[in-house]
Amino acid sequence: MPQACGVVAVGVPFARRLLPEDLRDGDAHLPACATPQNPSLHAACRKGRCTTVDLAVDASTACTKDDECVARAPDCCGACGPGGAFVALRKDAVASYVAEVCGKTKCALCKSPPTPPKAVCDPKTKHCVVAP
Repeated sequence: MPQACGVVAVGVPFARRLLPEDLRDGDAHLPACATPQNPSLHAACRKGRCTTVDLAVDASTACTKDDECVARAPDCCGACGPGGAFVALRKDAVASYVAEVCGKTKCALCKSPPTPPKAVCDPKTKHCVVAP
């Protein structure tokens, strides 16, 4: 699974330059990646720079007790129906996380949204995690 030190966050205008020439067409889609994605990592614009955010150590997941934590989908809209990945965040950081990952994207309402797992405060790391 990729770690923060193995990925680079880049702005969308520059990302196309990093693609092989045959994938630079505006309609081309990247092939499925062979490496499983790490839902704890995402790219965000912070202080005017693209940066890789690792939720395992980010301030948005720092906690002191379980009731500060909540689980949500790592991507903007999440899956409709059972399954899907989840990340744990501090409750008061959810709005800023959504703004970071979604921008102005509007998500359709799910008829049967998945039930998120329990999120807890890891006593060793002092960061919210999805309960095992």
